Amino acid sequence: MTNILQQRRFLKKRHFELTDTGLKIIVTKPFNFFEEEFPFENITKRTAKRRSPNRLVLIISVIALIGFFITFIGKLDGDKTIGWDDVLFYVVFLMFQSILFWITFSNNINLILSDGRYIAFIANSPNKKAVKGYMDLIFAKQKQVLLDKYGQKDSYLSNEQLAINIKWLLDKEVITDDEYMELTSKYFKNNSIEPIGFKFNSQNN
Repeated sequence: MTNILQQRRFLKKRHFELTDTGLKIIVTKPFNFFEEEFPFENITKRTAKRRSPNRLVLIISVIALIGFFITFIGKLDGDKTIGWDDVLFYVVFLMFQSILFWITFSNNINLILSDGRYIAFIANSPNKKAVKGYMDLIFAKQKQVLLDKYGQKDSYLSNEQLAINIKWLLDKEVITDDEYMELTSKYFKNNSIEPIGFKFNSQNN
């Protein structure tokens, strides 16, 4: 699967791109442009589905519907102050509101960040399978990058810091319990950290 996901909803475009360090997002809409890159360290495995209408549009639509019923029933009851043009006005307005309601309806999958913010993906653009596949790709790329960065031993890294890094990978759900045990077995004797520093002999010379 490609490192890029393009999403579009009417005049709004979302461009997602996986880089070597994180996920870059570009959002464009009329008179507005947003670009930011989120490092893999800030991305969690938590997601939240959100389906909700625009509240203002919903309120106006309900008021327009009530107005239509009042006008239509009044016309059927023979109220001479109400003309068919009044009924037609509400019909046209309701049609417009229905289109606006559909346009502004939110159907997102939010990828939660460690600071409480989230990255919003349109759940069905271009389709549900493509979105799920891309999010799986994000997690796979995140695991690869963070393991290379925090799960490797080098000559400048103490055992204590390496142990902290590997535990952080586990807490962040980048690695599983089995992978955690495998890494600790690989780098630490008997799955425990060897103390660093001087060893004192308690016996008298």
